[in-house]
Parts: sequence; C-alpha cells; structure tokens
Amino acid sequence: MTLEDFVDALISEKHASTSLEDFMREDMKQDLLGRLKTFISLKTMTELAKNDPTALGEFQKLTSGDTPAEDIQAFVNTHIDDGAAFLAKVLDDFRILYLGLNRS
Repeated sequence: MTLEDFVDALISEKHASTSLEDFMREDMKQDLLGRLKTFISLKTMTELAKNDPTALGEFQKLTSGDTPAEDIQAFVNTHIDDGAAFLAKVLDDFRILYLGLNRS
C-alpha cells in the first residue's frame, strides 16, 4: 500500500456518509498527503534523535531533496530497530489523530 492509497482510505473512512466531488477529494488528498509526510518525518527525526543522533543529520539531508520514498524507507529500516513496525505505528497514530478516535 502506498501513502496515497493510505490517504485515500482515510478520506473514504472519514467521509463515508458524505458525497465528495472529485476535485474536493483530490484537494483533500493532496493536503492530507503533505501532512502525513510531515508527520512521518517528525516522528522519524524524534526516534533517530533518541537512538542514533548521527543518523539524524543524514536523514535530514535525505528528506531535504527529492529522494525517492523507497530510499528513505530503506534508511529508516537500517537505522531504526524494526522499521516496518515503527512505520506501522506512525501510520496508525496518524489515522487515530485524523479520524479523531480515542485510544482505548
């Protein structure tokens, strides 16, 4: 699943009872995708700062350009223990925040 697919699913889940025009959905998607990428970057930088401060600078350089998402993910997997689980938790946290759900 790509980040775009994830965002599409979130929009569908939040607005299931609302009919959205295509342009509205696309605007929401682009806005939410930007917020999601920022959220992921901030959570990753926080984790790197705690566990591998030298990698933090490398990560900031990677994310300041047009580095492909796959390269960034490979970097995260290398520098954060169980990077896939970390990313899954970050996405879940974002979903809960966006949908306004309470954690039980």
